[in-house]
Amino acid sequence: MTDPTGSADADHEDLVVPPATGKRVVDEALAGLADLGTTPLPEHHDRLAQAQAALQAALEVGSNMPRSASDNG
Repeated sequence: MTDPTGSADADHEDLVVPPATGKRVVDEALAGLADLGTTPLPEHHDRLAQAQAALQAALEVGSNMPRSASDNG
């Protein structure tokens, strides 16, 4: 019989290591999602909303930087 969750092994937990960007706010937002696969479904919305808000704020701060400060080339 197959596992209704789609998991091949119920005892196996996949560890997701988020990428490090060097930006504290972004790294913290991604780290907050790293264990989403093992988090109860009712908590997903809040965790995703928090990460989205943090990432949106980081993008807005980055888009307000002067061109010379944000230009890597």
